[in-house]
Order: sequence, then structure tokens, then C-alpha cells
Amino acid sequence: MDTRGLSRSVTICPCDVDPLQELFSNMPPAPLPPKAVLFDLDNTLTHRLHSIRCYSGVFIDHFGPLLHPISATRTSELLAQADHGGYLPKDSPYASIRESVEKTLAHALPWKSRPNTEVLGAHWKQYFPKSTVPMPGAEAAVRELESLGFVIAVISNGEHRTRTETVEALPFSSSIRAVISSEFAGVRKPSPSIFHRAAHDLGLVIGECLYVGDHPENDYWGAKNAGLHAVWLRGFHAWPLTLAPADRAISALHELPSLILSI
Repeated sequence: MDTRGLSRSVTICPCDVDPLQELFSNMPPAPLPPKAVLFDLDNTLTHRLHSIRCYSGVFIDHFGPLLHPISATRTSELLAQADHGGYLPKDSPYASIRESVEKTLAHALPWKSRPNTEVLGAHWKQYFPKSTVPMPGAEAAVRELESLGFVIAVISNGEHRTRTETVEALPFSSSIRAVISSEFAGVRKPSPSIFHRAAHDLGLVIGECLYVGDHPENDYWGAKNAGLHAVWLRGFHAWPLTLAPADRAISALHELPSLILSI
């Protein structure tokens, strides 16, 4: 995986500038037929709740001797509440998902002998990416798109190490050409810059890229405003009434290849 003319100066009088030309020059370029399909990671290529359930089993295996009896199911319920779908609530007292998780593990579980909070946070950081569970239909969709000649890549907010380790845990990781994290790009979705960085790294113009994600603002409208084709994956975030509706949406990833071929 790869994670990464001559000009002449002309003075123009402001009165000679066409207002319509100035307006359209600030708009994103019109999309072209897509050559690359870029995916969000959490709750798009991976199923975050299913991954938490998988991680909970690993956690109980490692820390079970230090705990009074508690099931992996109950542990996963507590973790899912702390994780909040990978998005901290605006009123959260925590600075990060990791902090929310480590504090929950430290204080909500029935410990006989409690490790320090940093140990629990480090365990989450190390083992949660390795516990990744693919979204249903993700492997088949990615393999089909790759066979049709599309370049496959990922754009995801988060630490570059955890993003790449999550991708590496997917059974179809060899199909993914590049991983562009917000840490790597220096900017987070929905900023157009991260989408432009991805297109540049893939050697494509922005309008040749299509982006698929579950978040209406960060993914769909972030990509759309940057000049990409955009597809919203329903089922994880309600569509805000303040946003114009998506013109392309799917309920499952198996719908994606036929939708892309219709563009």
C-alpha cells in the first residue's frame, strides 16, 4: 500500500472581470467518469459495533483473571456506549475516544485488581484495530470493483497507525492501493484538502474519484463539496434536515458496483 509549464503574468482591470466567470472559478470541477473508488473506514468498509464485540472477547481473554465474572457481551455493551460509534458527543467530558474507552474499562467493570488506566487505553489502541470485522458485502464489492479496473483507496479521520493497521486486518487489504489518514494529510474530513490529497497521491484529478461513506457531513457532503462523486451508505447516521438530500445512496455495499457503473 502506498500511503501517500510556462506562465505569463497578465494585468486585468477589475472592471473587465466577468462576474459569472469569477463565480464558477470558485466552484469544484464537474465530476468525470470515476476511475477510483475511495472508502471511509469505520462503518463503511468495517462494522464498528461488530469489531467492538470481537475486541471484547480479546479483552476478556487477556484481563479475565483480574475481573469478577462478566461476559464479553456485557463488556461490549459498555464499550459501545463509550465508543459512541467512533464519534465523541459534543458534551463529552473526554478529549478522545481512547480516553472515553479507557475510563469506562477502568471504572465500569468489576475488577478484583484494576490495572492503571493507561494500560487499558494502550490495550485498546493495540488490539482494537486487529479486531476489525469487515462490513457485510465489503469484500465482494471491493473485489468486483478492482476486477473492473477501479483503483481502491481509503480516506479516514484518525491516527495513521491505527488506520493502516485496521486496513491490514481486512481480508481484502491487498486490493487497497492507499490509506490517507487525517494525521497523514494534516487535515480532517470534511475539509476538501484531504480529498484533494488523496486524488493527488493516486495520480488522478479530483473529478475522477468517487467517495463512499456513512456520515452525511464528513463523508457525503465533504466529498461532494470537494468535487468528487459521492455515495452515502445509509444505516448509521440520520440525515440532518439542514442538509440537501443525497443524490446517490445505498443501503448495503453489494449495491455499489452497479450504481458506479451507471454513472
